[in-house]
Amino acid sequence: MEAGTLSLIMVDGAKLTPLEMRALMNEMLGELWVASVIALTDHLGEELSIRYMRPRMKVNMHEGWHYWKERLKLDDDPLSILAYLMHIGSRAGGLVSKAEMSEWGVALTVYECTVGRPDREIFCKLHALAFDCLCEAMDPEYVDRHVKWLTRGDPVCQHLAIRRTLSSDKWFDSGGVIMLLTEPSVSMEQLLEVGSWHVSSQWMIVVQALVDAVGGELALSILRPEMNKRGRAAGRRLLCILNIDQDTKGALENVVAFLHELMQQPTEGRLTKDGYEERVASCPFEDASDEVHVLFDAYIEGVCQAVEAGCVLTVERSALERGVCKWRLERSRHALPGP
Repeated sequence: MEAGTLSLIMVDGAKLTPLEMRALMNEMLGELWVASVIALTDHLGEELSIRYMRPRMKVNMHEGWHYWKERLKLDDDPLSILAYLMHIGSRAGGLVSKAEMSEWGVALTVYECTVGRPDREIFCKLHALAFDCLCEAMDPEYVDRHVKWLTRGDPVCQHLAIRRTLSSDKWFDSGGVIMLLTEPSVSMEQLLEVGSWHVSSQWMIVVQALVDAVGGELALSILRPEMNKRGRAAGRRLLCILNIDQDTKGALENVVAFLHELMQQPTEGRLTKDGYEERVASCPFEDASDEVHVLFDAYIEGVCQAVEAGCVLTVERSALERGVCKWRLERSRHALPGP
């Protein structure tokens, strides 16, 4: 190929529906969150990790309360909003759950959880932390009480959102369920939108908690290799989705183009003598810290290296245009075409 305008040819069989694309993106971002949570707790321990995450989780849940109340057109009853947001958030995260509302508060029962494990209760504790901060967003007098744990042998996980002055028994003794939610009350498109917001914001919270605890340089040294590793795994998966292999002509270009499509990023690209470069016109983490950007770059570079070993990604962010950056991919010498 000669240097010039880059024309990418997508594989027809890889075309997914918009909902499938959003679900795949959420799953890939979820893997970054899981890996980062594990790295955070391995370094700090569970309790200290939660202590560093709480202030940012509080801000995130307060913003989410107001945004999703309007976005999903929920009514003005605070307990009803809480029940809907607890249930929708859980279902968006892949949990099988139901929510019940009584005059005393909200009970969320989780039957199946995708991440909770007896040796990794941090994921259960983060679920409780998010609910506790969501309760506070509604009314500072309400708290989340995690009264049953799948990871400790109970048949379900159960959270009670109740006034801090009341005992948990008060909810069970109330006897009157005013509202029961067993299925998401929103469209699949809205559910996936909630999932995208939640998983991306939670990943940023975890990264920033580690930065707050140990500083940016050490945080990057801890997380960057893991992000690159996860990117390599994602790159191999994308090759399978596209039904191509590393030897397919244009494999790297196809994978990168598909990745931009997943992330809903408009791009303009051109070939260069040692690879190609692109102008990326939006970023899912444009409001994030520098550390989040560096880690996402490491993930993207891992995706590319799974397709073409030895390639190097350089990212330059525009100081003038919000969310705009330039990607420059340099192929390894043995991958360059001959004269």
